[in-house]
Amino acid sequence: MSITVDAGASFAPRPGSGASGAARGAFLMPLVASGAGWHDPVERLDRALSSDDFVLHARRVQPLARSAPSTHIEVLLRFSDEERSHLPPGTFLAVLEANGLMARLDEWVVAKVLYWRALFAGNSEPVFIVRVSPSALRRPGFVAAVKAEIARYDVPAALFCFELAEEEALALEPVERDALAAVRGLGCGVSIGSFGQRPESLRLLQQLQATVVKIDSELGRRATADLSHAARVGAIARACRTMGILSIAESAETAQSRKVLASAGVDCAQGPAVRPIVEELVELTHGPA
Repeated sequence: MSITVDAGASFAPRPGSGASGAARGAFLMPLVASGAGWHDPVERLDRALSSDDFVLHARRVQPLARSAPSTHIEVLLRFSDEERSHLPPGTFLAVLEANGLMARLDEWVVAKVLYWRALFAGNSEPVFIVRVSPSALRRPGFVAAVKAEIARYDVPAALFCFELAEEEALALEPVERDALAAVRGLGCGVSIGSFGQRPESLRLLQQLQATVVKIDSELGRRATADLSHAARVGAIARACRTMGILSIAESAETAQSRKVLASAGVDCAQGPAVRPIVEELVELTHGPA
């Protein structure tokens, strides 16, 4: 997975699911403890959440087709400790994963998004695409926590779309699949990111009742110069349209790539701009400054 960097802010990919993610977190723990004082991950997470050391940023999804919605927003997470301690982006997420703490962070993200949305609610209601970790899905209280926050702010559940990377989605355990189905049952959407690199990709769409598919950035880039990759992107876009799923290209960096992706039938592309979520919501509510 790629790391987006904008104005000095590092936005990290989720750590790998399962044993590999836990092993990476365990390997990095001594580095984190010596570099940033994370000798006690539970205590440091408590302090980070209470001190707003985690900051939400947003990247708007841009329509490629006239009929596509234009109010989907990808929510990204920045952690100030990584910059202060000169550690690689994603280091702390791997440590949180290894210590079974990702569910708490995922629940905090849901609550914080709804808080900011309540402050800047306007005529345009964006759908927030929020990453969710498999460990959060394993936690017995996760679905109840999401349901409670949605009820607290009295918003449609469809304003949330929870995303897993394709690799994570293929490796889901039964209890994680059940939790994802329960979230879908609340009315929330399900997004599959980094999609399309494996022959078994398409079967995930029905199995997980996906509402959004984000076509892998490398596949999208190669489609511009290679007909076979363009054909694969087109097949994914057609399958999505048949099933009523929104297709989003993870990478569309040039006018030519956007033209090729639109010709292949892809609905939208991730925009290049990353900025604080507050700025994004203010613009949606009041228009550009």
